[in-house]
Amino acid sequence: MVGFAYGKAEGPVTRGGNAKVKLVRSRRWMEEEAESVELSFDELFPRSVSAEEALDGAGTFVGGVICTSRVGAEGTRVWEYGLVVGYRWEKNQKQGWLDVNVRGSVVSIVYSASCTQDIAVEVYALQPCYGRSTSLVMFEEVKQMHEHVYKLFNGVDGAAVRDIKVLLSDMGGRLIDESDILPLLDITSFEVVEVSIEHILDYVYYKEGERFHPSGKKFGDTIFDIAGDQAGTDAGSGSRGTEVVLSDGLSDSGDGDNAPSATVRRPSVTTQSDTKRRRLNAPDAAPAKTTTEISQLEQDVDTLISLQRRGLEPISALRPGNRQETVSSDKNQFNPTGMQSSIHLALVTSKYATMTAQQFVEIVQIYWRKFGFFPHPAVLRALFGWDFGMRGLSILHFIRVMEQEKRDRVRRSDMSIFSRKNNLPMPPKNVEFSELMGAVEVLCTLTQQLYKPVVHETLAAATQFLRELRVSEIPTSQVATAEIAAWIDDRLELFRVLIAGKDWTEVAKINSHFSAAHESFVRVHQLILRRDLIASIREARAGTTRHDQRPRENSHSEKRVAIPADVRNALPKQANKELYLRFLSAQGCRGKNGNCFIKKICHFKPAVLPDNVRDFITSNHGGLSENMQ
Repeated sequence: MVGFAYGKAEGPVTRGGNAKVKLVRSRRWMEEEAESVELSFDELFPRSVSAEEALDGAGTFVGGVICTSRVGAEGTRVWEYGLVVGYRWEKNQKQGWLDVNVRGSVVSIVYSASCTQDIAVEVYALQPCYGRSTSLVMFEEVKQMHEHVYKLFNGVDGAAVRDIKVLLSDMGGRLIDESDILPLLDITSFEVVEVSIEHILDYVYYKEGERFHPSGKKFGDTIFDIAGDQAGTDAGSGSRGTEVVLSDGLSDSGDGDNAPSATVRRPSVTTQSDTKRRRLNAPDAAPAKTTTEISQLEQDVDTLISLQRRGLEPISALRPGNRQETVSSDKNQFNPTGMQSSIHLALVTSKYATMTAQQFVEIVQIYWRKFGFFPHPAVLRALFGWDFGMRGLSILHFIRVMEQEKRDRVRRSDMSIFSRKNNLPMPPKNVEFSELMGAVEVLCTLTQQLYKPVVHETLAAATQFLRELRVSEIPTSQVATAEIAAWIDDRLELFRVLIAGKDWTEVAKINSHFSAAHESFVRVHQLILRRDLIASIREARAGTTRHDQRPRENSHSEKRVAIPADVRNALPKQANKELYLRFLSAQGCRGKNGNCFIKKICHFKPAVLPDNVRDFITSNHGGLSENMQ
């Protein structure tokens, strides 16, 4: 936290003593964490203010840059940008006033929290809402525009963009001239320093963003270190002219002359050669580079520096469209397309964005145990371009493997060929739900190490969602698991689609798709339930058919035993029909509903049963039934 703030003393403050002062989190510092500092009575007494002023928080904006509304020259209220150089508190009206330096002129405006926003210095330089009517663009819309420009410029949830045409194309406002001058407050000396828009944007993008400037330009320790830097590097050859202007910027709002006095820092050498002038003017005439070209240029610079440190010959052509020399040197290396490189740079952290494609895939392969999946070169190649879905990469490629399985697969694969002649293997089939969960957890761990937070948050949401599904009533058969895996692949493919369309807002919302209420999963859920119902009906029908067929099969497969002649002659008879031996046995007659299959025999209990008949029943039919004994 750097700037002015209000504090509240805890406990009584006595002359000559110290007091603990806690930060009053008002306005500019409303979202700051609790802080405290110990100050002496002599420091506190002359700086005491009312509670109303501290809670209003107008003074917190001093030294910061803001977007606020004011009545323009044509009499309409519009959005304006400026540097707050002072303030005052009106006790009677209980109202704060801000002294705002707007392009060198200081104006005094009433502070209102409903139309004043503290902004980052890069948003202040771009001024996306400058001059737009407050009736057409409401305050909440202004804040959304500022957030969009800030994230796009700094590469939050996507690739960083330096091109002002790209940054302001969706804002509907005017394009800025980067040679224009804007005031900033050096809080260490409390001097207003006027700096070019180009320098502000370059300092934040290259210096604070830790990126290489295409021309090799160096920056000072602070955004105000311009003149000293130029004097050290361009001594004797002139400079670009006046870039830094110092003024007090604190003229009273009641003064008649609003233009503050200024001291201009001019170069010691006022002339320059034609050669020097042409070199300085050339970049202005050159066409603006696209985001992809700038990102590729940064990657090329890293590669050349690496080659020089290792004492190797530099590669003459490093762009995707001109890689014949690189490919011919080693046909087994990975040669990504321009789109793959763009997608990759938009997803990975700055540490891995500086690596070449070959370095990236080899690093992941080397540390495969850290993640747990089989690092097939074609899978790593597809991971580089985030080729999920239609391009073949699947979440099932990241299923955990054990050491022995890894060894077996290594023997069947060439792990050193990263070119396209090494085809992407098919993902495994008949996967259990637990294996799918493990694959998502593996990719989640990988994205936590290599990728930007927006990617990791999406995989973390997917992991949590699958844990919820595991304890729900949704079927988890292999067929259902395959459908869920395909749905996850489609969600991950959205990164490619949205990044290609530069829809960074929707990229940040992909993690919200992993919900049972999301329309995409509702469709998958219905499909799974429908297929599970059909499978259950088929299984029930098949079970009924088997049950119906079982008695007939048993009846035909029973063993028939021939009755000896002496036993048949000894059988008791009734109405010229022989007694059915099974009727007397423990097995009993197998006829339906008590009706025997054989019409020439009968069922009755004889008064006397010959011994040979009794022995035959015991030997062949399990003995006499209890009723016949």
